[in-house]
Amino acid sequence: MSKIKLSQKIKKGEKLARLSYLTVLDDNVHMGNNQFGISVRNTFGFEWVMSKDVLDNECVSASQYEIVEKVSQSDMIELILAAGHKVFTANFNKKPDPKVAIKKLQDLYPNKGIRGVGIAKRDDYNKAVVDAVGILIDGEERTITCRILSIDRLRGRLSVVDLEIEDTKNNIRQIDPRTLNWLIIDGVKYIIK
Repeated sequence: MSKIKLSQKIKKGEKLARLSYLTVLDDNVHMGNNQFGISVRNTFGFEWVMSKDVLDNECVSASQYEIVEKVSQSDMIELILAAGHKVFTANFNKKPDPKVAIKKLQDLYPNKGIRGVGIAKRDDYNKAVVDAVGILIDGEERTITCRILSIDRLRGRLSVVDLEIEDTKNNIRQIDPRTLNWLIIDGVKYIIK
C-alpha cells in the first residue's frame, strides 16, 4: 500500500477516517484561553496535544469503566470476539507451565536460602502449596492491555497486540478466550459469573 500525502491532495467534502492507539503522556496540558487538553503519543511515535472535547467525544479507554456486569463465559467470549479494533484490558489465565509450578514448589523448601528465610508457619506453607498447584492446573493469571490483531477460529485463539510494549519489539501475544476472568471494554468491566 502506498502512502498518499493527503495534506497535498485533500479536497473539501472528502471523507476521512483515523484510527490511532495512543498513550497519554500528560493529562493536563494548558492550551491557552483557559483550555486544557492531554498530551499523547501514537504507536508511530508522533506526539501532540488533544483537546478534552476530542478526548470525551472521540476516544475510548482500555482501562476506565463505570459499570460492572457479571456475564457467562459464552457471553464473555462473544464480547471479546466482537471487539474489532477497540482497545481493551483482559485478565486471563496463561497456559499452565509445569516448570513454573515445580519451581514454586521447590522454593517452598524451608532450609533454602539464608538462615531464617523460608516458610516458618504451616499455614503459610499450605497456602504456598495451593498457589503452586493452582498455577499447575489453571496457569498463571495475566492482565494485558491490547487490541485484536487476528482471530484463529480453528484453534480458538486471539492474536493481540500488547499496547504496553513498543511496536518495534515482539508485542504479539495470544489469548484463549475460554480462560478469561474479566474484560474491560467500552467503559464496562465484565466479570465471569
